[in-house]
Parts: sequence; C-alpha cells; structure tokens
Amino acid sequence: MSFMEDELQIVTATVNDMKWILSMSKNEKWNPGIKDGLAFQLTDPTGCFIALINGHRIGCIIAVKYPNSGHMGCFVVVKSHRGMGYGMQLFQYAMDHLKGYNICLDAVSLQIENYKRFGFRYAHGTKRCIGTIKSKSINCKNIRQAKHIPFDQLLEYDTRHVPSERKNFLISWITVGTDHSLVYLDGNSIKGFGGIRQGVDAHRVGPIFADTFDIAETLLYALCSQTEQQPHTKVDFDIPQSNAEGLRLAEKFQLHPIAHNARMYNGKIPDLPLSKIYAFTCAELG
Repeated sequence: MSFMEDELQIVTATVNDMKWILSMSKNEKWNPGIKDGLAFQLTDPTGCFIALINGHRIGCIIAVKYPNSGHMGCFVVVKSHRGMGYGMQLFQYAMDHLKGYNICLDAVSLQIENYKRFGFRYAHGTKRCIGTIKSKSINCKNIRQAKHIPFDQLLEYDTRHVPSERKNFLISWITVGTDHSLVYLDGNSIKGFGGIRQGVDAHRVGPIFADTFDIAETLLYALCSQTEQQPHTKVDFDIPQSNAEGLRLAEKFQLHPIAHNARMYNGKIPDLPLSKIYAFTCAELG
C-alpha cells in the first residue's frame, strides 16, 4: 500500500522500518520496548506506516485497528522536515486508514489543540512516572504466568479495561511484547493482570489492571522480581490521573512524574474502569 503526493510517499512499514520507528521513539525519549516492533506488527501488520521522500525515511505513525476502535501512536517527523506539511499529510493518511473507527491517542500538551481540530476530545489526563523499585521476595500463590491461563478468560478480563477487544494484540503481548506477563487469581477468577518489558532507558510496566490497590502492589513487586536488574529495577508506566490509588501506588514507590499527556478520542469516550487501571498497557497501542 502506498500514497503519493508531490515527493512524499507513505508505505506500510517493513521489519527494518520498524527498527527505524523505534529509533525515532528513542530519540523522542519515549523509552520504547526492545521488542515493540515485532509486537506492533503482529497486532496489525497493515497499521504501521513510514513517510518517504526520495526513498529516505522522514516520518512514521502507528494506526492499528481493533474490532471496535483504533489507536494511534509513534507519530514523529524528522526534525529537519518539520513545518513543511509532511506531518499533516502523514496524519491524514492514518486518519483515512482508520475511517469509521473510534480512534484513541495520547497527546502531549502542546498538541492537544491541534488534535481538537481533527475532532478529538479530551477524555482524561495521564501521568508517566519513573523510578527504581527495590526487589521484594513475593511468595504469593495467587500469581500465575499469563500464558498459562485459559486465553479466553484472560481476554475477557483484558477487554473490561479497554475500548475494544484486542485478541491479536493480547496474544502478541503475552508471547512476544512483554518479557513477563502475570495474572493474579482468586480461586479461578482473575483479579489482576500485569506485564513488564525491557525498554531503552527503563523497564516499561504495562498493563497493571487490578481490582484492588493491594493486588496492584503485589503485581508490581512480582513483575520487578522477574527482571535481570536486581536488586533494583528501574521502571516507568502511565497512570490515569483520575485514579487516585494509582497515583498513590507510584508515590509509595517514590516514583516521580516525567510527562503529562492527554488521552483523546474522536468518537464516543468509553466508560472505562479507570480506578482499576494502575498502568495503561502501551501508549503506542492503547
């Protein structure tokens, strides 16, 4: 798939292009996961795009489709080509690709008004927190590896916390995207779900969906205990600002905020249980 206008060409990203997209994310200090490229492509192979001028990469955007929603992320234009209209063309291409879907994105504060011009509405703020967590031995019989849980059960729990079922994404996330994905069980019922993956600058935690503060804390300790960075693990994750308990969790671990963004939708704002979302899964894919 490609699109031509003047010298600009927009094409579906290859495996090598995904490496470049992650390098752009790294340059923006977004701390991408080491294996994000493969996980993104497995989620929606048709939703990762590169902008080219004379064969040279100058921009990128992710625009993945879920059954009832879409998500945008990794929208970057090389600094030397900003202000020339290329970013607008790339963004419009992604909008056309997701036409008919309720699109979600995370906007930096300086871009909120620009996205409003495209029909996006503010849903809530998000806060990215970072810091170091000291390892703690977790002897909890409730913790299980997510890949050992019946997938339909995990999918049902995940779907409660997101705008749309995301089967392909969830498969890629627990098998490829994360280094470790854990579930908190109470009997046969899932009460929490968490994942962690190595990033460029820190381990990315996401998601942490939990029915209670204590379950979220247990999952966070358990996830950090799985990493190779012992006895301390540097982490970051994105918290809905309306979740006071999520912010309290970050405060308890002495994590500090490094970014404030806005989650926006161009359709109906979904009624999500934000009080049970202690960390969003992935800013790039929702």
